[in-house]
Amino acid sequence: MPTLEAIEITLPSQLEAITTLATAGDWENVRFRVSNELKPLETQSSALVNSIDQQVSEELTQAVANMGNVQRRILLIVPITAISTFFIAAFLAWAVTRRIVELRLEERVNERTRITRELHDSFLQTIQGSKLVADDALEPSTDPIRMRRAMEQLSVWLAQATQEDGRR
Repeated sequence: MPTLEAIEITLPSQLEAITTLATAGDWENVRFRVSNELKPLETQSSALVNSIDQQVSEELTQAVANMGNVQRRILLIVPITAISTFFIAAFLAWAVTRRIVELRLEERVNERTRITRELHDSFLQTIQGSKLVADDALEPSTDPIRMRRAMEQLSVWLAQATQEDGRR
């Protein structure tokens, strides 16, 4: 940058002096100034442009290499992220599905247990009632009609118990 600033300061005054000499027709001094003063400025400018061009090329090469690295990282990170997301979603879906199945199974077991209890309670009540009727029928009695009604009731209830047991 200091070289560029020096050229910016020196060049206008040199060009003005050469223009003045050319206007005056002093071509020998014009050639002398062009060779001795403008040529070094041109050489410095050319060297400066080449140096800047080389720096820009190096920076461009480095930027392209950095972009290549970033692209490779992106091409690695994006699929890994997508695959990870897929597996997490699949695991969560599996866990939710499994829990739903467990809840439905638990619901079915609870319902069947409830029905079994009701059937069992009803069956047990029939058996207990039959035992009471049988115990009553076994009591010493001279009333054959009471005995007959007790045996008929016992027969009905035992038929119900057999029928309930067959449903299970």
